[in-house]
Amino acid sequence: MRSHKKMVLMLSALTALSMAACKKSFLERKPTDQAVTEDVFKTVEGAQAAVQGMNRLIYRIGDETNSFSFLSQCLTYDLMGEDMPINSFGSNWFVAEYSYIAARVPVDNGLYAWGYYYQFVNNANFIIANVGNVVGDQGAKDMVKAQALTYRAWAYFNLCRLYQHTYKAIVSGSGTKWPGPVTKAPAVPLYAAPTQTPAPRAAMETVYKQITDDLTAAIALFDGSGVNRSTKSEIDGHVARGIYARVALEMQDWDKAATYAKEARAGFTYMTPADIGAGFNSVGNAEWIWGAAMNTEQSAPWYSFLAQMDQDNNMHSSRQQKMINRQLYNKYLDTTGDARKVWWTKTGDQAAGYVPYSQRKFRAVTKGSYIGDYPLMRAGEMALTEAEALAQQNKIAEAAAVFNEFVQTRRPNYTAPTNSSDTLIKEIWIQRRIELWGEGFRFFDIKRQQASFTAVKLLPNQIGLVRTVAQGHIVRIAGTSSMNFGQYAAAFLWRIPSGEFLANRTLGTADQNP
Repeated sequence: MRSHKKMVLMLSALTALSMAACKKSFLERKPTDQAVTEDVFKTVEGAQAAVQGMNRLIYRIGDETNSFSFLSQCLTYDLMGEDMPINSFGSNWFVAEYSYIAARVPVDNGLYAWGYYYQFVNNANFIIANVGNVVGDQGAKDMVKAQALTYRAWAYFNLCRLYQHTYKAIVSGSGTKWPGPVTKAPAVPLYAAPTQTPAPRAAMETVYKQITDDLTAAIALFDGSGVNRSTKSEIDGHVARGIYARVALEMQDWDKAATYAKEARAGFTYMTPADIGAGFNSVGNAEWIWGAAMNTEQSAPWYSFLAQMDQDNNMHSSRQQKMINRQLYNKYLDTTGDARKVWWTKTGDQAAGYVPYSQRKFRAVTKGSYIGDYPLMRAGEMALTEAEALAQQNKIAEAAAVFNEFVQTRRPNYTAPTNSSDTLIKEIWIQRRIELWGEGFRFFDIKRQQASFTAVKLLPNQIGLVRTVAQGHIVRIAGTSSMNFGQYAAAFLWRIPSGEFLANRTLGTADQNP
């Protein structure tokens, strides 16, 4: 087992706000050096540097080959869906994630996630608690606080979706540990201020209220600060609105989802066919709202997203290629004139080492290297969110207009079905699977789309998770019953690391996920 033994936030002396976790605890609730923390908040520049530390935490290199910040989490979320088969076990990197072992033991990225997201919570809490006392321009201070609030909301949102079922579900069935509305079920410990006092698991509705309160406050601060971000690696008002749109979609707050998604993508244009085939590796892409701008130091061959994805660098990806669900490709891409078809190679390329259906969406800037930026939010995602939220309100014409405008940039002759909202929603969900492949959405969409509204059946994944050999999955994975999960299966719930139970005495065995 490749356990992740350290959770140290790699910041400079100015930004040493980390919890520096040790073996006994995955959630230290104080900075590693109080004196350093006091120095950070002497100036607004110091506070800004602290936020930059959180920006870097999104993409920093980890100390494990398959645990490299948020990018390894995103890869995990897609591998846990049905749309990213692997052609072989390779060197076994991410096989535990793909097999639903990592999240349930937990090991590897299943172990890494808890401490990783709580690093953002911990650091955001210290920034929020201290930035008000900083001497400096009020607008600059508001920008810092808004970014910290957004990061805290983002971290809790991810934690809730990992450790509990989707927000609006009403869970039933034999053996269900927390039957009834998920809003009343336990989510994760909630900390809204620096503390060393452990907390129990708070109810989902309690944590989500904190999330929406944080995002509402952040948006107001962004709008009033008068400060613009310097790079797309930073969070701004567009990003905060986009995160709120994701949250609202999960909560089935359709009006807010549509409104914030539209506002988030305002001023951003969709990719051209040339952009689509360019390798998906630059924050300069006009469609990207938020992205991780990478450099050589953050893209080491052993610890990087592209080492796992781009076949041309002859690293892990050459021994374990990530593919697309064959049924999805053959039905919706193969003969439709869709520009995204170049993201995968149906027939493979034996000379170049590609197997059939292997991915070409994510490629390094320079062939054979590991350098390439990573998208964290795009206008295309926001269009899909806006269209779905409108369709869920039965605003079919409005939804179709948004949806057509977007999809036609990929498939010029496309026309959305408008005979019913359910039919349109089905099309939007299919487009999410294609458009957002490899960007960390599929696992959460599988969970979210089983909520209490009238389900749209999507063969072959009608309900829950269904993997088949015909989709491209390896027999040893698809051939086991554990790869067919019902909509509220315990397998969808990540288990809390044992280290948290040792550190947090408010938690007992009854608090562990089934």
